[in-house]
Amino acid sequence: MSRLRAGAAKGALKDLEAAGDARDLVAGDRRFGQAQAIKRQQDEGREIVHEVFAGLPIADNPDRIREVLGARSVIFENWGKASTAFLAIGRTLLNLRETLSPEEDRALRRGASRLFPFSDSMVSKLVEIARAVREGRIPEPQLPAAYSTAYDLAKVLRDERGLRLATERNLIRNDVQRVEVEALKRDLRDGRRLGGRIIDVTAEEEAEEGGVVPNSRVSLDALRARQADLRRQRDEAAARLADLNRDLIEVTEQVRIAEGGVEE
Repeated sequence: MSRLRAGAAKGALKDLEAAGDARDLVAGDRRFGQAQAIKRQQDEGREIVHEVFAGLPIADNPDRIREVLGARSVIFENWGKASTAFLAIGRTLLNLRETLSPEEDRALRRGASRLFPFSDSMVSKLVEIARAVREGRIPEPQLPAAYSTAYDLAKVLRDERGLRLATERNLIRNDVQRVEVEALKRDLRDGRRLGGRIIDVTAEEEAEEGGVVPNSRVSLDALRARQADLRRQRDEAAARLADLNRDLIEVTEQVRIAEGGVEE
């Protein structure tokens, strides 16, 4: 009887060892599959980066390519996480774009939808948010949770008028509603249409109570800031237009060749 029990124990031990080996094999296969998937993703990303920056010096610089791939990896990792991850993505994009030449930056923006899980429009918005936090216009703890609201607020705070009114209305806070920022944007637009006069309701009430007439004229600093902002937007638009014109010429030539090669 003891021999039978001993034999059964040995058999059970062998079964456990076999099961353990099987689990090790499965785990090994899983790790191998994960490693292969990561490698495929990296190879695909490297190919896309080379295509996006084809013909530019960065394409022949392994260190610069690694920078772009690193930024791409961080962005994909954060995209889809908690809403506050958009700041990490914006910072990554801002830091990356500052290392690129103007021509390389335009290439990145043209290829944004291939490099990242979003378009060039989103690139601009996330960079604007990151820049607003870096420059202190929006303290990080006060950053709105929704990226769309954070972007609108960042744009409003570009010049002195927007900053003054946003501060007076207590709009620089993390729970600010988009409708509040939209109302401020509307008041700023109306003020520009009226020749630069911005009179806040709160300021008017305080002036009436104190017997002081509010100064509704736009300061010279604000005008200069607005002038610089418009020049920057004009330069970006001109660069984008040049890219579109070049792409249009290329596609038009391809259409001409294709049409000429069709036999009726």
